[in-house]
Amino acid sequence: MRRSVFFVVVILFLAPDILYCELPIIREKFHFEESPGVIRLRSRNIISNSLRIEINDQVLNSNEYILEANSGSLKITREMKFPADITIQYSRFWVDVPSYYFKRKLGVATSRELTSNSSDMVSARHLPVTRSGSTSLRIFGSKSFGVKAGSGTDLDLKQTLNVQIEGYLTEGLKISGVLSDQAAPEVGGISTSIGEIDKVALRLSSRNFSAGVGDIDFDKHTGVYGQLKKTLKGATASVSAGKIEADATAGGIKSKHATKKIYGRDGLSGPYKLLPETGQSSVSIMPSTEQIWLDGRPLVRGVDADYEIDYLLGEITFSPAITITSRSRIEADFEYLDENYRQDFVAGGAMYGDSSSMLQTRIDFVRQSDSENDPVQYNLSPDDISVLSAAGDHVSMAVKSGVVKADSGQGDYDAEITGSDTIYIYVGKGNGGYRVSFSFMGQGKGDYRYLGGGVYEYVSDGGGEYLPVVKIPLPESISALSMNTIISDDHIRLDFNGTVSRHDRNLLSERDDDDNYGMDLSGGFNLTPMGSYAEQVYLALGFNARWQDERFSFPGRSNRVERDRYWGILADSMANGVLQLSLSEVFRMGEKVKLLSDFGVMGGYGAHRYSTDLTLNPISEFSGRISRTDRYSERSARTLVIPT
Repeated sequence: MRRSVFFVVVILFLAPDILYCELPIIREKFHFEESPGVIRLRSRNIISNSLRIEINDQVLNSNEYILEANSGSLKITREMKFPADITIQYSRFWVDVPSYYFKRKLGVATSRELTSNSSDMVSARHLPVTRSGSTSLRIFGSKSFGVKAGSGTDLDLKQTLNVQIEGYLTEGLKISGVLSDQAAPEVGGISTSIGEIDKVALRLSSRNFSAGVGDIDFDKHTGVYGQLKKTLKGATASVSAGKIEADATAGGIKSKHATKKIYGRDGLSGPYKLLPETGQSSVSIMPSTEQIWLDGRPLVRGVDADYEIDYLLGEITFSPAITITSRSRIEADFEYLDENYRQDFVAGGAMYGDSSSMLQTRIDFVRQSDSENDPVQYNLSPDDISVLSAAGDHVSMAVKSGVVKADSGQGDYDAEITGSDTIYIYVGKGNGGYRVSFSFMGQGKGDYRYLGGGVYEYVSDGGGEYLPVVKIPLPESISALSMNTIISDDHIRLDFNGTVSRHDRNLLSERDDDDNYGMDLSGGFNLTPMGSYAEQVYLALGFNARWQDERFSFPGRSNRVERDRYWGILADSMANGVLQLSLSEVFRMGEKVKLLSDFGVMGGYGAHRYSTDLTLNPISEFSGRISRTDRYSERSARTLVIPT
């Protein structure tokens, strides 16, 4: 008996290494123009000791990154010089490790039983593997039940389903898919029907082709800083032939992108509310779409990490290990739930060339648009359409009266005439002659303030945040067409990025359409005269320019994090219409000497930036570093901000 136990322990101890030796190696390559924050790998359940990371051909040590193996999230803590090429190599377990375990093993259904009674599928923990020649197919999953009870609450039965399929239909044609409803209950209020809470995804892939339908996580970089991260239901496909690649994605979407900048409060870890610049008092965040930076440093979500987030309320709270002060600069990218109109999302691109080609060119197109004739939560009346048509791009004009004359005993407010104004006063539930709906307009843009419990109080002209009106949301459309071209050899690299955008802020009005189009242009020249001839000596010189007009728009992030602080300019004075020029040089002599420096100017602000970073490592036992950055601007960035 003791010998059996001993062998079991040894096998369990060696199992990870045995599995690691037999599992295939996966390689992913990335190119970043700036800090990526958290890198999302295509796979989950990463085997930690199989991970190998190279940045510009330098291998990272295990203390220079943080890996969340179960989710496939990777955060690099080592300082990097951008642009950076990152190669990540790893192996993974082919089956997900469950977050809960069963005392009793569920029964196994045979293929004949599944054919005769489809309901047996939900109770199968593992289904048999079918093999035919060079094909194999695995179907596996779980079905769990739970009972929730407590004082003052009714008995509640909860159940989850998770079914996965993986294998090969024919030689070289792989199929993978998932059917799951486990994630839905975590974010109440976002999913409203059984078709929406189920996660369904099916993907086919071969050497030169891949396609998928169902739930799609769209994550792509375009242009210089352009980044798109969307969650949609639809279809995607990609194909490659030689040096030509093409891809396309289309589907329905329920979220819109927003960027929020917040200044912290002394000693307050949260919650801090994430709100778009649309005047809404609260929004729900789409799960796993947020990226949070603190003082320019990317953060990691998690109970034992940097912050936690309540997706339903749209609030973030920092962990006790994070110190928040009035100087703390919080910046967030996120996708928030927007169900005013049904939305369509279309994206596609084509590329010629690869990493070994002297010429590489890629063209991308993306469009996210509201269906102006298909609102979700209400019907547009002819009067509503007339209001929208006259409003143009002005949100404040797209409103209608929120006051309705009520029958006896059904109103909450009475009207009082003061001069030429009518003021509505709360008199109690069912005691007034009017039902009044109020809308949040912004600080100092309303005549009423909210007291809680559905009660609003008149304060004075412009002294509140609410008005007795109902907002009619503007249906909008935003699209962008970009081209990126790179010409390079061992010593010279030329690159050009051009993006044209079209942002129609009101599809039901032709007013104010003269500012719909915008442009973002950038180019660079880099010279490495010594990089290929001397292994111990490396020299690179670069020049980069970027012009972005004030009308440019993008359905995702289009500028670097903390651009105002990078240039030393007041955040509230930043505009898109700027010209940026920069010169840079990199000198490296083996591992002994490393010198980085750059100089930049930004037109229109009188802004200059100087940066020098020198690292000396003459012997392995001694290392020294000197770093200095100077910024000057006619509109210098504030050093202390006290929120109101």
